[in-house]
Amino acid sequence: AALALDVPLATIASGLERAVSLAGRLHRIVMPDGWTLIDDSYNANPHSMGAAIETLRLSTGECWLVMGDMAELGSSARHWHAEIGRKARACGVARLFATGPLSAVAVDAFGDHGEHFADKGALLRRLQAYLHTGVICLVKGSRSAAMDQIVKALCPQEDRQGVHRAS
Repeated sequence: AALALDVPLATIASGLERAVSLAGRLHRIVMPDGWTLIDDSYNANPHSMGAAIETLRLSTGECWLVMGDMAELGSSARHWHAEIGRKARACGVARLFATGPLSAVAVDAFGDHGEHFADKGALLRRLQAYLHTGVICLVKGSRSAAMDQIVKALCPQEDRQGVHRAS
């Protein structure tokens, strides 16, 4: 839009460098021990989940997806969860950690290195045991999946509030 309005490229670049992201909306946080969290926990549907995986695919590092159920998909819910599992595998996601009954379908479709957990506590314990330098970890799910709880457990206190600078 800025280019269409003849805004100089340097001005556009300067504005993008100062852009801030909101918690839960593809907010990237580089963790002190060298791995990166991408918090996209605000909500999810098949299109936004696919787009987030495509964004993750652009990252350099070992890409992981931490997934909660996508809600309100009706009779197509199992189909869409399986599609997300297949898409994650096709996009080079190395590991899938999931919770929620529908996300089990995504794990089955993902195959090797996919793990389903009965609750967020078990998922979090496994995730914390395996996170290491170089991992890019995307957390996403519908509001009802409350994946923001995973993000809050992983983030330093100062990154839990409101608006964050993009990194």
